[in-house]
Amino acid sequence: KPSAITSIVAVNDGDIQITWANPTNIGGTSLTITSYELQVKHDNGVYADASSYCQEGSLTLRQCTITKANLVTNYVLAVGDLVIAKVRAKNSKNLWSEWSDANTQGARIPDVPAKMATPVVTDAGLKLRITWTEPNFNYAPITAYKISIWNNDAGPAAWAIDTTNCDGTNAQVISNKYCEVPIATPLIATYGYTAGNNIKVKVEAQNGLGWGTASDDCTTGAVITKVPEKPANVPTKVAAKTSGTTIVIDITALTGANAGNSAITQYNVKYVKDSDAAVLMTTQGLSTEITLTGATLGSSYTFTYAGVNVHGEGTYSDASASIKAVELPAAPTALSCAYDSTVNIKFSWTAATDGSGTLSANKIYIKDINGNYVLAQTLGAVAETTIPMTTLAAAPYSLSTVGETVYFKLQASNELEYGPLTAATSCGGSATMKTVPSTPTIAPTITSYTETEIVVSYTAITSTGGSAIT
Repeated sequence: KPSAITSIVAVNDGDIQITWANPTNIGGTSLTITSYELQVKHDNGVYADASSYCQEGSLTLRQCTITKANLVTNYVLAVGDLVIAKVRAKNSKNLWSEWSDANTQGARIPDVPAKMATPVVTDAGLKLRITWTEPNFNYAPITAYKISIWNNDAGPAAWAIDTTNCDGTNAQVISNKYCEVPIATPLIATYGYTAGNNIKVKVEAQNGLGWGTASDDCTTGAVITKVPEKPANVPTKVAAKTSGTTIVIDITALTGANAGNSAITQYNVKYVKDSDAAVLMTTQGLSTEITLTGATLGSSYTFTYAGVNVHGEGTYSDASASIKAVELPAAPTALSCAYDSTVNIKFSWTAATDGSGTLSANKIYIKDINGNYVLAQTLGAVAETTIPMTTLAAAPYSLSTVGETVYFKLQASNELEYGPLTAATSCGGSATMKTVPSTPTIAPTITSYTETEIVVSYTAITSTGGSAIT
């Protein structure tokens, strides 16, 4: 009998091709095979002749192509049903062989592809990637995809096919199941999208039987990107880390729409020294804390910055406040104090070295009764001040003992910060604590009198409050 059916496959147009091999024994060495008979199994389980549906002459080539329409109409097969067939051969003596075994695997009745799932749009740098999932191709291989992008500028708007970047007939695109569309052209220049927009896209699949149903429109996912926006915030000085020839600034990271809806790859930072030209600092990467070393003491610096993404460098921020490169001021020198005869103590000193900056303030601290130095006054860039003894005698100093020594310290500030405290200085001699005289304890006496004069005598006060009786 003829050999078994060797293959049943679906060809590109959705028809079914059945092939088989010659029988191993044709009944004699001088005989030939003159014809074949082919039967296909009906959906009710009965085999029916299929030879008449084969293309003319194809049986002698041991193959038969039957249209899907014939299989559906005459054998009542439905989409997905396995096509089962058997064959027998007749030799030149008009003798028929037995029927071959029926196939147990092979092609099934095909149909157009099923409706596709909604595609996904993701960021691919200077492009947007449109990705889709292969649909149920219903037993006929996918031969093409149609990737449609909504064109806002079509006048009126309409679906467009980008055959340059998303050619759905391209074998690589079919295999990858994605394509990438440049943002600049066509999405912005041709299709009228702007930064921050989602694009609208749909996909449909084709096989040998035709086009399936298009996916639902995708209107979400990655958006149109561009260069970063101008930063809204200016760089600010990190005071705790700025000193001498080192200036540290902080910048605000750019995200979302401020980053052009694309990941920031680095920040570019420029500085201007005094009135010199702007200088681009060495690439800062993604750090938001920027350090300038080697600044010139006494010079003023301003800073600007811009974000960089795949599209390039964005607009620079406005300039920071001026930051002067200064060192901490030294401590004031030549501290002294004296009683000024009006129940005040006058404190004097020589101004501190400014650290290449401008002295702006001084602080004076007084030692209290417990030995702690308490801030008494914050002053401008002066070199003296007075403090009433009544103030020193009261809380928080409580220096109420007559003759008690007053101790004080100073520190000065410039644009950077307050410098070191001086060593403690004492106010000795006449500048010790004083108070009013004590109350007399002996009443005065009248020693003599006349019609026009009374002479009174009294005892001198010994508790003078630390100051001569005046």
